[in-house]
Order: sequence, then C-alpha cells, then structure tokens
Amino acid sequence: MELNLKIKSLREAHEMTQEQVAEALYVSRRTVAKWEKGRSYPSIDSLKNLAKCFGVPLEELIDSEEIIALAKADIKESHQKYMALVCSLLDLAVLMMLFVPVFHDLLNGAITSAPLFRLHGVAMVRRVLFRVVVLATAANGVLGLAVSHADRAVWRRYPLAIGTTLSIVGAILFIVSSQTNAALFYMVILIIKGALLVKTK
Repeated sequence: MELNLKIKSLREAHEMTQEQVAEALYVSRRTVAKWEKGRSYPSIDSLKNLAKCFGVPLEELIDSEEIIALAKADIKESHQKYMALVCSLLDLAVLMMLFVPVFHDLLNGAITSAPLFRLHGVAMVRRVLFRVVVLATAANGVLGLAVSHADRAVWRRYPLAIGTTLSIVGAILFIVSSQTNAALFYMVILIIKGALLVKTK
C-alpha cells in the first residue's frame, strides 16, 4: 500500500480527523491532507511522529529503502533552504552601499568616495540606475527571505534567479560606469552565490 493510503487508513482506523492528526504532529491540516492525497511526503521527523501517533512501528508506514530516499530528499531540501536564505541575505547586504562610501564621486574637481545616497558628481541617469539596481536587489532579498522556508521549492527558485540576474546586471553596470568598488561588491556576491549553487548540486 502507498504511504498516502497507509496514513489515511491508519487515521480512519484510529477515528481521528485530519485536524486531530495535524494538532498531534504540530503541522497544518492542509499538510496532512497533502500527505493523504500523495501530493507531498512527510519528513523523517513527521514519519516518526505519525508512527507514535498511530502506535505502530515506523517500518509499518515505510520500508528502509524509502526511509533512506526520504532522508536524502530531506538533506537536499535543507541545503536548498539554507542556500536560498544565504543568497537572500547577500542581496539584502547591498543596502550597505547606500551608507558606505564605495562610489567614486567628483566633488569640486576632486575624486572622493561617497555612499550611494550622497552621490552627486555622477550623471542623474546613472544615479537613478544605481539606486534602482541596488534597491531592486535588496527588495529581492526581502522576497527571498519571505519564501526561503516555503514548502514549494519553485517559490525559492524565483528570488534566486532574479537575485543572480540582478547581481550580474549590477556588476556590469558598475564596471561600465567605472565604479570599481561597487562592481567588486556585486562580483563578490555573485561569486559566493555561484559557489553555493555548485555546492548544492
């Protein structure tokens, strides 16, 4: 019997509602419903708790090969969530550019360093582009944090893809604009993201 059918069968045999099982396992009723429909699978910890809840050995719910497969899937999922979280924090870190003097500014004929919000000796169009890229990257970081622990992995992929694209665009924009420190900042973020992506493959 499939795992989803076993869960439903055991729940009904114990005359429990999905809400009661959810409360016993500290998950949502929707999560239990997904398990029973086969749309998602419980984590190893949830399986252990299900076995305790129904008073059956874990092996009755799932065989050893399936346990190993689920454990591997859990580990991969944890790595992906960690990567999404770190990449989102990196995107948020670009907000420092608003206050840390990383931009080359021309002030009274002399080249100085200035934070983004006090940048004056650069053409208005470039200043606007700089702010748009930095604020968009930071906003993407906030979005990434919001979905970093989402059940659906696809929700974590969007901020990751957008953030990587913004990092590339930012690095190119700052290189073309001869803003070497800002370009280096974005390049470092891009390299860290690349290393994380390679590590989690």
